[in-house]
Amino acid sequence: MKVQITYNGKTVDVELTTEQAQKLGLRDSKKTGWEKVEEGEIYYYINSIGEISPLTEEGKLCDKNQIRCGNYFSNSALAELMAKAVGLYLRMCRWADEHNTDDCTGDKYEIGYTNGGLWDTFHLSVNHFPFVIYFSSEEIAKQALEEFEPELNEVFINGLWHLGDDNND
Repeated sequence: MKVQITYNGKTVDVELTTEQAQKLGLRDSKKTGWEKVEEGEIYYYINSIGEISPLTEEGKLCDKNQIRCGNYFSNSALAELMAKAVGLYLRMCRWADEHNTDDCTGDKYEIGYTNGGLWDTFHLSVNHFPFVIYFSSEEIAKQALEEFEPELNEVFINGLWHLGDDNND
């Protein structure tokens, strides 16, 4: 951000980083939906049955625990999408465990999104990443994709990947 600063009668053109502009109050902080709300305001969390529940921020231990475990949202739309994403991930993990023919320590497949804008299956032989769901064959991966593609589209393509600054409560 370019600004002009006048000091002792002299004007200087300066370029500030976004963070510097925010600290000076020249630009609002980016709203992500993960911010801690002020005491007395409402925040949202995913309850034990996967539904979104509102709570009033009171600075209590339960509020701090929600923040600590990442289950604290200032934005209800983000909370809803995250609840769908977590549920989808868990259902896909279960589906993979029920359908895989081995433990995927060798050749394996995963579902990913291509630059062409399509979901597809990808072959891996060595890498093993945390929180990635692996399938023991391309056929099983394609079956999973067929089963879960509508939800993948809802949660990611139409949801989390496009949740912008204008989606704040």
